[in-house]
Amino acid sequence: EGEARSLDTIGLAATLLGDLAAAMAHFADAAMRQRAIDDAPGLAYTLSHHALALVAAGDLDGAQAALEEGLALRTKLDDAAGALECRVGLADVARRRGQLDTAFAAAVALWPAFHATPVANVEAPIRVCLSLARIFQTRDDPAAQGLARAVIDYGHELLTARAAALADPAMRTGFLTDVPEHRALLAMWQHLRRAAA
Repeated sequence: EGEARSLDTIGLAATLLGDLAAAMAHFADAAMRQRAIDDAPGLAYTLSHHALALVAAGDLDGAQAALEEGLALRTKLDDAAGALECRVGLADVARRRGQLDTAFAAAVALWPAFHATPVANVEAPIRVCLSLARIFQTRDDPAAQGLARAVIDYGHELLTARAAALADPAMRTGFLTDVPEHRALLAMWQHLRRAAA
């Protein structure tokens, strides 16, 4: 179990570094081991992480399949927060496919549930905020733009609170600017502030 989770972690790091071939190999190895020992919680995490690499590689069919399997596992495990993250991932895949009405309807339903979920229960809250905001930004109407602002503001609150907990100034700066998802959300928030000025 420990070795499989290590492989999953290495795969996630490889994904973030853009080494998708290595990431895919690590995720496949981790999933094989987790299936062999019936480690459903570990497999659910691996499937979610594998979906990130598949999206980055442009394999939306593969990403959807991984997220759907992960959602089924998390539902069976009664992991509401994990299931929510899978649903957000599926909505993001729909957006990338151009299925904007499907993505938007899902995001409208998921945003209140996410906002009501204790952030400590969510593995990647900034990723969730980014996905929801990007879906809401596919529409120009005031209601959709208001939802996008609410999600971005919430993500910014989470991001700055986590950064403030870091004592070292260099670590705080790196946390905000060196992590691609954090940097993207911060850029969204800054764009909103400039637009409102």
